[in-house]
Amino acid sequence: MLYLFALECEKKLNPRARSFFVLGCGESQQTFDSQLMWPTGKWPINVLCNQCFQLSEHLEQDIQTLPAGNKGLVKPPPMRIWSIEVQCGQENCGTLTKIYFQAGIGTVKDGILLKIQGHHIPCRTCGQPIELTFQSCKNVGVAAEICT
Repeated sequence: MLYLFALECEKKLNPRARSFFVLGCGESQQTFDSQLMWPTGKWPINVLCNQCFQLSEHLEQDIQTLPAGNKGLVKPPPMRIWSIEVQCGQENCGTLTKIYFQAGIGTVKDGILLKIQGHHIPCRTCGQPIELTFQSCKNVGVAAEICT
């Protein structure tokens, strides 16, 4: 049986269409700890949902082990998890917030930026909304490839 290791979007906009951020796949419930190469030791993490584009903060204990085929879940296509540092543009702030976003394996940096452009996240320091733009998104890179 195949298991998905995932974080569920906290913004349950539609209870029938749950959204998951998949961290990895494995053939046993125990494979997650040994296969996850990121973000070990870097919890909590901020995840930008690729469905509703809302930011959620997750702790390691939020990871769900879900059997594929359960609740309509199937093995996702190969994905890339992107790490993006977003800089607040408010005067006297400039705080960097690291977020993670996932997209198909063939997606390139510019495609990621185009996909998230125009959405907003709150600054963790001043609380003001940060618009995701080519200018506010710094240090964009692949953090992991999953389910390959």
